[in-house]
Amino acid sequence: MLRKPVEKVCIVGGGVGGLTLANVLAANMGGSNVTVVDDNMGSIGSRKKRGLGLWPQSQTVLKNVAVWEKLNKHEIPPAAYRDVRGNWLSSCSAQNQTRVVSVLEDELINSLLAQAQSSMVNLVRGRAEDVGVNSDGNFSVETTRGIISDCDILVGADGPKSVVRSHLFPTLPPTISRSTSISILFDGHSQSIPSLQVEHRPFETLGRSKEGEPLRFAVVPFHNGHFCFGSFCSSLLPHSLSTCSDDQIYAYMKMLYAGFHSPIPELIEYGRQHKLELLIEQSTEYTSFDPSILEQEGGGPEHVYLIGDAWNLLPPNLAQGASVSIEDAWELGLAIARMQPGMTSHQSKEFITRRRQRHRKYRQFTGFTHFISNLNPTLRDKTMKMVPSWANSYIFDRSLMESLG
Repeated sequence: MLRKPVEKVCIVGGGVGGLTLANVLAANMGGSNVTVVDDNMGSIGSRKKRGLGLWPQSQTVLKNVAVWEKLNKHEIPPAAYRDVRGNWLSSCSAQNQTRVVSVLEDELINSLLAQAQSSMVNLVRGRAEDVGVNSDGNFSVETTRGIISDCDILVGADGPKSVVRSHLFPTLPPTISRSTSISILFDGHSQSIPSLQVEHRPFETLGRSKEGEPLRFAVVPFHNGHFCFGSFCSSLLPHSLSTCSDDQIYAYMKMLYAGFHSPIPELIEYGRQHKLELLIEQSTEYTSFDPSILEQEGGGPEHVYLIGDAWNLLPPNLAQGASVSIEDAWELGLAIARMQPGMTSHQSKEFITRRRQRHRKYRQFTGFTHFISNLNPTLRDKTMKMVPSWANSYIFDRSLMESLG
């Protein structure tokens, strides 16, 4: 329980979630009370290019922290499903007005960073190596550039390999899942690939490898002719993936998706020929938890919060990860701003309860897509084609509304 008003918040991690939280706090308690630590702080160019999708709730948050108008945005309907021959299996109805906004991650982080700087947030470039609890109950963060001390509240927004989580909650280590994603940002123009010109909406194609493993391939349009496309596999890629050259990985992808509809093979070949950078991520899974519960059980200190992938990583599915991190940051920022001495437990419990509800909804739809992906392709395709288009769209609309709000 806080003995005094919150005077200093330290956020480890300067990605989308961490910088969104910093801006929410700056607007509610002043930027000088907020410190963000990240090894890449101010070096956005060093980050790999990645496309993000933002759902309506996260769009509202970015409007509230005054960065929305600074972004290059592209509105798209939620991704629909296709079979390997290109037939549309399921999609939203024409009446569904839900829109995902696609943005480039480095542009979003640049905008958040500029807003944080203008709000006088303390931005520290350095890698967090250790975190600890001082004798007075405050926190310190040891970085490669020095020690940040006397933090009233510590937030881990440092992703799947969270230093905050591993040091302060060691009883809940991560486990590596079998799924691997490979994302490529196509930064040319769709005219370079004639078969891509007809695709104006995002889609995910579901199929299987020759070994029977589920495969997914997603294509998402961005502004100015940019496209992000990627492969989502289960256990197909070599364990020594980090030692493979890009040419070897492209060749492997070409083999996996050889029988898939256009423009998938063309995109892979274009990426290989033009040496487009690959962003490879192997999913890390955590047991999700509530810090307050761990504190009661002696598993971790009070006033430590984890957001985004540091708390509960979501697989790359339907643009959920960035949206969840942004929503986490908004809810936590408002909760911290309301905390008063002797009255912190209420705000903490409220934040945890609301987050649990939101994550459950996101995971419901993740489970739905995994279920579809794992069905026998022939049975799945035949069954879905038997369902009238209006019923198919109704089910899809309801699933989105119930799961993603």
